[in-house]
Amino acid sequence: IVAAHRGERVLVVCHGGVIEFAFDHIFNIGPWRRCEVWTHNTGVTHFEYVEHPGREVWRLRSHDRVDHLTPDLR
Repeated sequence: IVAAHRGERVLVVCHGGVIEFAFDHIFNIGPWRRCEVWTHNTGVTHFEYVEHPGREVWRLRSHDRVDHLTPDLR
């Protein structure tokens, strides 16, 4: 996705398992350990990919934000 959309803003809608895999991959957790990440339905997780000279960085900007929901739906 990053290679196909360099310099663009991209929205990905996915299952919570994909978000867990993204944490595993981005934070280099490896295949023998697991990062369990709780995510509400419609929770918003925001990763940012930043290119610096000579290196690339993933940043976790927010995880599982539900402030778009009314309190009774959280």
